[in-house]
Amino acid sequence: RELVQNCDIVLLQNEIPEEAIFHLIEMAYEEHKVIIWNPAPALKRVPDQILSRIDYLTPNETELASMTGQSTATQEEIIAAGKLLIQKGVRSVVVTAGEAGVVWIWDGGQKTVPGIKVSAIDTTGAGDCFNGALAVGIAEGMQTEAAIQKANAASALSVTRKGAQISMPDKAEWEAFYQSIVK
Repeated sequence: RELVQNCDIVLLQNEIPEEAIFHLIEMAYEEHKVIIWNPAPALKRVPDQILSRIDYLTPNETELASMTGQSTATQEEIIAAGKLLIQKGVRSVVVTAGEAGVVWIWDGGQKTVPGIKVSAIDTTGAGDCFNGALAVGIAEGMQTEAAIQKANAASALSVTRKGAQISMPDKAEWEAFYQSIVK
């Protein structure tokens, strides 16, 4: 609890036991922390109470389909599935869709952030990179759309390299790449 009390954002993924995930989400919620949850690998059943605690749920299309039981083959289906999670209390659903970009859904709207064309070598760790960069953007006070755009750039840069941890760009690389594509 002390670690949670001393942070601003709790970033989770599903490579720890489900009970631990749900316990940490409840604790972070009680402590009024921003909760970003990358549901990878996807759980088939998540209690609505847990979903209602999430500020940013960041599935890919496959994870979104698994969590909702809905098809996510088209952008319209991604939006419809995301809206189901919004109805359960998730504040923002941020669906990563590789080179197709990111679909951001919130109560009352949705927006697509276009993908960034790169020569992908290895997508291992791309979701982790996206989520870490999203957390950085939010921690720095960026508006959600800007944080998503910058996280999308970090993830695009990461897939141009082999490996997971070693493919992650440092902040200077990430900033330089982002500035080169927004001109």
